[in-house]
Amino acid sequence: MIYYHLLLLYAVVGVQCFGGKREVTQFPLSVSTSSSSPLPPPPQQPKDDNAPSISNAINNAPHIFNLIHGAMRHWENSLKHNGMSFFPVTVEANTLLYHGDLSNQPLMKNDWLAFEVDHSEQIFKVAPPVSTSETINYAGNEKVYNYTGYLSTYRTTHQLKNILYFDGISAAKSTIGTLDTQDRVLLQDNGFKSRPGFEDLLRLQEICKILPQIEGIIRMELGFELFMCDTSKNLELLSTTSHPQNFYRNKPENIFWKTEYLRSISKEYKGLVKGKISVDFSSTLSAYFYPLNLTNPDLEKSELPRINPVEREKIQRLRDDLINLFRSQSKPQDSIDWQSIVDELVSRYFDRLAYMESSKSDGEEMLGEAKFLIERFINHTALNFTASLEQCTSVYLLSANIASTITSSDELIFEAVREVSRKICSLLFVVREKLISRQVPTVIKEVKSQVRDLMKWLNWGEWKECGKCAWNEVCFVAIWPWGTKDDHDHPNCKRINQLLPTLQYWDLDIGNNKSWLGHDIETNGYR
Repeated sequence: MIYYHLLLLYAVVGVQCFGGKREVTQFPLSVSTSSSSPLPPPPQQPKDDNAPSISNAINNAPHIFNLIHGAMRHWENSLKHNGMSFFPVTVEANTLLYHGDLSNQPLMKNDWLAFEVDHSEQIFKVAPPVSTSETINYAGNEKVYNYTGYLSTYRTTHQLKNILYFDGISAAKSTIGTLDTQDRVLLQDNGFKSRPGFEDLLRLQEICKILPQIEGIIRMELGFELFMCDTSKNLELLSTTSHPQNFYRNKPENIFWKTEYLRSISKEYKGLVKGKISVDFSSTLSAYFYPLNLTNPDLEKSELPRINPVEREKIQRLRDDLINLFRSQSKPQDSIDWQSIVDELVSRYFDRLAYMESSKSDGEEMLGEAKFLIERFINHTALNFTASLEQCTSVYLLSANIASTITSSDELIFEAVREVSRKICSLLFVVREKLISRQVPTVIKEVKSQVRDLMKWLNWGEWKECGKCAWNEVCFVAIWPWGTKDDHDHPNCKRINQLLPTLQYWDLDIGNNKSWLGHDIETNGYR
């Protein structure tokens, strides 16, 4: 019982417990910050209008919350595919990695590997090898191709401690913004794409040159890929197996294989198997920390953020901070597990908010849900709703409050997560107050509208999940290079024998190369 009261005390006093902490400053924050919590201010720096700030973090709170929630997870990244953030990641020793190819040659010095075997196999199963002079039109090609694919299995001999992870579907070769953090921030549209085609190899080689401290790059497309800047280090080849292929576009087993691969993807919507990677959330960098205008100029895609290349100085500041992050030797010993904190908040509220908003709940049931969630914060012998709201807001931030070390990123993430928590708690107290007073249809309609507005602001991916699909179905969401706009907006269960992937949603970035999208023509194969 004493421990329980200590927890509540921490929740109420919130960040006042930060007083004796050691701060690791990755980047100076703008002095023009406005914080809603008693977190000690960062060291005073000259005013920099391009710097990250707490006010930016609060303004972008739901986006920051969601990028933490979705890091290294298929589902969230598929829905919010224009990633705006960077994370240092460690790949653990003895992690199995796979490389699918159309030749049995050793890995190139810079090369791709996959965390899941199905992802590698699709490289030689999804389409046959072609010369640069031949075109494969996936929609109309009727040829039969006989060839051999090769699958190699590797293990990491040591931890890979300096891996850069781009969130979103950052391996999608598309013009709709999936490559903005790579091409517009790190590469600054430097013209590396000198030839037609995807030029993904050149893109990643350039990033490895700009960040010589990193060992590799993690991105997501149909699966999570690891691009190694130097494959001669920390990898051991365990086996290579050959697999004869007989490819024909409409062959039933080819269609079956594609849909089974999508089933494999759906099993990873919540992330990779634990133990393969760890994310340093305390070193997160995000465009949402900075005073960037991320508005999409395409009104039909207004929900998708874009980096505006006109904001050169602000982009340069973000780029400099990212480069300095990997140069720095003062990384925190222990990263705050922000994803667990965010997960707990989502788990607590997502289904209850959805039920309150739905037509299935009446006024009494909505009141019951609100009271269930917030009643424990109300002291009925000495009512103080300001204190109750503060306690509700801060209770899930305990592990961050008692962390021994904080970083600049921690401060910004803290404020964003706290703002999300405050918005939820504030609405629940409003629901309680209104429905205790009156439960007439007009009040119920008003309250449901307020819950709906909150859900739209939060934009949690859980509200787009398919639910339990039948055994012969997969939950399908648009994921590069497959899918339609409806698949993106309304993921749903699809029968395996009716699922014929389409490329309609993605505006493919293939330059003048009209070859089928399955191959980067400048490489023999990848992943």
